[in-house]
Amino acid sequence: MAATRSDQNILATMARAPNLTTEATPGTVARGVRAEFRTALHAEIAAREQRGATSTTVLEDGRKLGRIADALEYAFTASSPIHIASDYPGELLIEGRVPLEAEVLSVDGLDVTVSVAHELGERVPRAILRTDVLLASRRLVDRIEEAGSEPSPAGDRLVGGVASGAAELIDEKLQTIGSIAAHLYHRGRSLLLVAHTGRAVDQLLLEISEQLSHELNEGAMFRLGLPTVDRLRAREDLLLDAAVWRRTSELRERESRLRAQRTAAERRVAESERAIKLIEWAAAERAKLADFLFRLNALHSSETAARHLADEIARTAKDETELITRLAEAKAVARSAAQARRLRAELLRLGAELSAAREAVDVASAAMIEARQSFEKAVEVASLAERERSMPPLAEQRRTVDALAVREIEARDEVDAARVKLEQAVAITANAVARGPVQRLFSALRSRDRSRDAVALRCAQLADASATLDDVRGQLRCAAMALSELEQLDCQLARCRTLGSATSHEAQLRSREAEHRIAAARETQLEQRHADALSELSEAADVVKRFRGVRATEPEGLVARLEPRLAQLRRLREKWRETGGRSERMRRALDADLNMSLVTIERLGLTLGSCPDNAEARFVHLALAHSEATRLASGDDLADVQREIAADERELGAVEHALAGIEHALGVVKETFIADARVIATTMTRLYMENELKARRFDTVIIDEATMSPIPALWVAARLADVNLVILGDCQRPRPITFSEHPLADKWLGRNIFDASGVPVADRTDPRPRFIHVQVR
Repeated sequence: MAATRSDQNILATMARAPNLTTEATPGTVARGVRAEFRTALHAEIAAREQRGATSTTVLEDGRKLGRIADALEYAFTASSPIHIASDYPGELLIEGRVPLEAEVLSVDGLDVTVSVAHELGERVPRAILRTDVLLASRRLVDRIEEAGSEPSPAGDRLVGGVASGAAELIDEKLQTIGSIAAHLYHRGRSLLLVAHTGRAVDQLLLEISEQLSHELNEGAMFRLGLPTVDRLRAREDLLLDAAVWRRTSELRERESRLRAQRTAAERRVAESERAIKLIEWAAAERAKLADFLFRLNALHSSETAARHLADEIARTAKDETELITRLAEAKAVARSAAQARRLRAELLRLGAELSAAREAVDVASAAMIEARQSFEKAVEVASLAERERSMPPLAEQRRTVDALAVREIEARDEVDAARVKLEQAVAITANAVARGPVQRLFSALRSRDRSRDAVALRCAQLADASATLDDVRGQLRCAAMALSELEQLDCQLARCRTLGSATSHEAQLRSREAEHRIAAARETQLEQRHADALSELSEAADVVKRFRGVRATEPEGLVARLEPRLAQLRRLREKWRETGGRSERMRRALDADLNMSLVTIERLGLTLGSCPDNAEARFVHLALAHSEATRLASGDDLADVQREIAADERELGAVEHALAGIEHALGVVKETFIADARVIATTMTRLYMENELKARRFDTVIIDEATMSPIPALWVAARLADVNLVILGDCQRPRPITFSEHPLADKWLGRNIFDASGVPVADRTDPRPRFIHVQVR
């Protein structure tokens, strides 16, 4: 295999492998790779069909380059960049001409060269190139299916086999390939050169020719298709089409004479057939002319009826605008009268509803006031009950007061007793001082001291008893006050204990307020509706009153008088439209049938001037043509004309048989040249699009620009190799663009041959035997 970079070529060869056609390649090709090819191509075809199967490109400023054999070459400038392979078929569309089969020879930027089989003149200002973008994929599928299960060792090695060979130092790719071809030629080996572009094919062929020089025998090397390099255009000895053209000059001259004879016979047959058609048409057309005349009269009657209806409509519709205006006014007033009647009934109903609503508002107001009073009372009672709950129970408080009253009496008695004891102590002290002078003095001193202590003790006891009495009296006063408050609360709450909670009374108050709001809103709504109805009634009554004053009639009566008149006018118009439509349909149908007959007489060559534009004139035209056909056919006998046709057709059969023999002979000449040639060069597209090399095998196949071709196409080319296969290409070329997302489409169409073969791009020192690294000086 070979890989090329932008500045140098790396040649990798599948060097000589003896018995390549029979040698097995175990473990290198996955089973079913051909089925994978077909699946990938079908997926890509389906994806491309969704984007459109046809590509069109505008070509401008065409100029004739010259002729090679029966092909003429023209160079154009494309309006936009295109990507079409060399030798790709298409159609050239030129204004004023039928579509011409064309073949794209080369595309260089916006420069496009095509070949056609017909003379277009020296200049072609504008043309459109139309190509089927799916044709290449379909042809590849056909080629893979034609291969069937036949063995293809070279093709299988291409997609995963083991190659052999040794690295060599080369100076230049063209010279190297030329040297390979020259060596193979000297050894009597056959060689197929394939490249993606026509320019590469031409350069390779010229290089081989220069290296072989005078050793190259005539007919030993040919270029299939038309060249794109000027040097090769001058070498007609290397062009297969030119060689075939020279060899077949006598056959082509005989073919030309036979074609002229065929044209004359076909012309006589056409004239005889025309005579038969005139006889048959003239006989068959009599009944059709009678039918056309009948339909034409019916059409005139229908159109006359339509015109009468139009006149009647015109007379009836003179005061239509005024009638429509008066009817619209009467209908509007009638609607106002009906509205007034409806509003009066509605006011009666609204009055009753409004009275009921007002009563409901009064009831709701009373209920709301009562609920508010109950709520306020409940709030007050709740406060008293809360105060009562914060104090001791009434019975318990009474017992507390009674106990404190008893305690007060006891404390008062204790104070009185302490006071008596104090008085006694004071008296004892005074008695002790009144005893004798000396004895009484010492005794009194001791007694006085004890008496003072006793008086102090009694004073303290009296003070304690008085404090206890004051405390008990204070407690008694507080307890008495609390008892008085409890008795008062009990008296107040005795009448309200069954009133209920303030929360329930509040909820009931909110409910009564809501009911009052609803009733009030209903009352307001009814009052507004009542007022609106009164206003509308007043307006409607005024409209009816004014109408009666102006028209002096009821609106309903005026509507009843005007509507029938306008309805009659509508019926007349409908009938006129129906009649007119029927007439139009009759005329269209008659025109269509007359046109068909006119087309027939035009084919028969009976046209008398330009085609008329109306049915009446067409009928006259047809009648005159029928008269002419009757005159022309009057002297012919149908049996004699049929015998003449039979004789001419026998002559045509003989001519066609002779032409078929010549065509076969021409094909044999081309096949013979291809079979005898030792070196054949062609583009990859032509290789699988055409059948020229279908039956040919080669010892060696060299494929240049391999990364520009899809892998299935390389496989098809590799099938033709019996011994050696050489692949060259740019291993760093961007991945091909695919439209299908199928994994097999990505595997076989979205990669180049080096990716598929496992050749590393970054590391060109790959030791595997199927990739041979060759440096370029």
